[in-house]
Amino acid sequence: MFLDEFEPKTLTDFVINKNIAHRILNQSGLFNTVLYGPRGVGKFTLARKMINHYFNDYNFRIKSDTVFDNKINQSKYHYELFVTNYNYKDKQSFLKTLDEFSSNKNVSNGENNVIIIKNADLLSRNNLLILKKFSERNDKFVTFILTVKNYSKLRSVLGSFFSTRVPVSNESVIIDYLRDKLTEKKILGLGVQELSKIIKNNDFNLTSIYIDTEILVMKNNLPEEKNQIKFKNEINKFTKRIVNNIFAIDYEELRNNIYELTCRNIEKSEIINLILNKLLRCDIDERLKYDFIEIAAKYSHRLMLSNKEVIQLESMCYEFIYVIRMFKE
Repeated sequence: MFLDEFEPKTLTDFVINKNIAHRILNQSGLFNTVLYGPRGVGKFTLARKMINHYFNDYNFRIKSDTVFDNKINQSKYHYELFVTNYNYKDKQSFLKTLDEFSSNKNVSNGENNVIIIKNADLLSRNNLLILKKFSERNDKFVTFILTVKNYSKLRSVLGSFFSTRVPVSNESVIIDYLRDKLTEKKILGLGVQELSKIIKNNDFNLTSIYIDTEILVMKNNLPEEKNQIKFKNEINKFTKRIVNNIFAIDYEELRNNIYELTCRNIEKSEIINLILNKLLRCDIDERLKYDFIEIAAKYSHRLMLSNKEVIQLESMCYEFIYVIRMFKE
């Protein structure tokens, strides 16, 4: 998938956000940090690369887990919390979660545990104050990296944190990067105008840009040296079930499996690509494939504008079912 393949492997590989990556390279340690900027500019990628760089390990495994009914990601160095409008609302559950990860030094390296909190600006003021207290206590062994869209909410509470603004990248920089990555994959045929349109339609959101670029590549059937997607077993399992539910027109199981997949802490925009790629690999009429691509592109854009992401995913799959039924008739 382009989402994975286009992600820089090390800080020295950055083209988009190159200046920020170089600044991190020159840091002497890992500090409590807030990365702020619009959605989709690469804040979470930078946060992970800070950990890669500090521990000089670019190959550690990240696995999913559940802590106090909330899904998290974790590696031997760090934890990742994903804040939404629906979780971490209870003060006690947030307190218990932080306590779980900060009471002792990391057993694998003797360093502080690192916690990335994505969308930390969705935390209540009370929970931000809890976070501040944990960062100041001598008996807590934790370093926080927060990614936020709205920094003004945190400024008064977490003023002691280092802060770095991650801006929207210049269009020409993104176009040059896309063309270089496509050339590496021996994909030809996408011009500057087409890439510029994708960038503007997605309001410079890198995640959505990569998804729509891949969709356009598949739609145009452009040559690609390798078109092989490696799924993690669990993600692949639920993606297969969703596709089977679509063709079986099983609405109830479809909703259950969409819910299960969204609980794996995958970006919802990435789930669209997972489902679409599975559908396109089915033995179906080419006209259906084009319909699927257009539907996926439409809902990829809708996800950017909606807070009800799971509902958008369900609606997309229902539209897949409708197209299949109409085609059969």
